[in-house]
Amino acid sequence: MRKFLFFLCVVLILVFTFNQKARALYIRDWLICGPFQEAVLEDEVIQNEQGLSPQVGHISSGKEWRELNTIKNIIDFEGRLAFGPNDGAVGYAFCEILSDKKQMALLKLKSDDGIKVWLNSENIITQDIARGLQFEDIVTVYLKKGENKLLVKVNDYYGGWGFSCNLLSVDGNEISGLKFEPPALASEKVVVKNITASSVQDRDINSYNPLYLIDSDEETRWSSDHTDPQHVIIEFSTPEKLKRIDLLWETAYAKKYALSISLDGESWQEIYSTDSGEGGREIILLKKPVEAKFLKLVGLERGTDWGYSLLEIEIYGIKE
Repeated sequence: MRKFLFFLCVVLILVFTFNQKARALYIRDWLICGPFQEAVLEDEVIQNEQGLSPQVGHISSGKEWRELNTIKNIIDFEGRLAFGPNDGAVGYAFCEILSDKKQMALLKLKSDDGIKVWLNSENIITQDIARGLQFEDIVTVYLKKGENKLLVKVNDYYGGWGFSCNLLSVDGNEISGLKFEPPALASEKVVVKNITASSVQDRDINSYNPLYLIDSDEETRWSSDHTDPQHVIIEFSTPEKLKRIDLLWETAYAKKYALSISLDGESWQEIYSTDSGEGGREIILLKKPVEAKFLKLVGLERGTDWGYSLLEIEIYGIKE
C-alpha cells in the first residue's frame, strides 16, 4: 500500500510539473493601429516606428490607436473587432510588458504572412514571407526591470492576417511577476443556468430547442416562428459582469435586434441594438462590463422570410 501511495504521489508530481511547463503566457490585449493599404513590411508606414510608445486615441499616419481585447490566443486582424480583410495592407500591435526584475525569456511568435517585431526599439525578428500560423519563431529576449515595449507589425499578403505571441521562461516554465499594458481582461465564458424562447419553429422542441444555443455544437440550432418579434432569455446562476456576447447566426438571421440585461427578470436595460445586422458571427464587445443575472435577445426585424435561427450564443464575463 505504501509503495502504491508513493508511486501515486510521484505520478501526480510529474503530471503537475508537465502541466506547469506546458502553460504558456499568451498576450491577448494590445493597442492596434491600421490598416495601412498598399504597404509592405519594410515600408516605414509610421515614422520612427521602432520607437513607438502609443496610447489609446493617439494618431499615427492618420490612423487611431485603439484597444483590442481578445479571448483567443490568436490576434485576428481580419476579425470584426480589428481591421477586416485587407489584402496588401500593414497593421501594428503594441503592448508593454512590465517585469519585476531583469530576466531572460523565450518569445514565441506565429503569424499569417510577414511579421516584424521590436522589443525596446531593437528589431528582434523579421520574416518577410507568406506563410501560415503553423510556423513558429522562437527568440531569446532580455526583459529589463520595469517597462518593456513590444511592437508587432504584420503584413497581409493573402488569406489570413494575424499573429500569436506568448512568453515562457528559458527553461520552459510560466513566468510569474509579469504585468501588461493594456491590462489583460480576465474574461471567462459565463455558465448559463436556464434559457427560454418566445417560440420554437413548428413547436418541434427536439429539432429547435433553445438549449441548443449553449451546447457548443454548431450543427444544432434554435429556430423561431416566422414572425416578428421573437426573443430568447438567458438566466445565469449568479449575477455576472458581462463584457462580450458572440452571436452565431444560421441562414435566417436578424437584421434588427437588441440586447437587454436585468437583475430580476422584470426590469430591463438595453445595452446594445442594431438595425444593420448581417448574420454570420456577430461579436458585441461592450465598452465597459455590465452586471446582469438575465440577458435578453430580441429579434425585431428578420433578415429573411424565415424566422430567427441561431446556432450558438457565447457570453463572456469579467472575473475579478
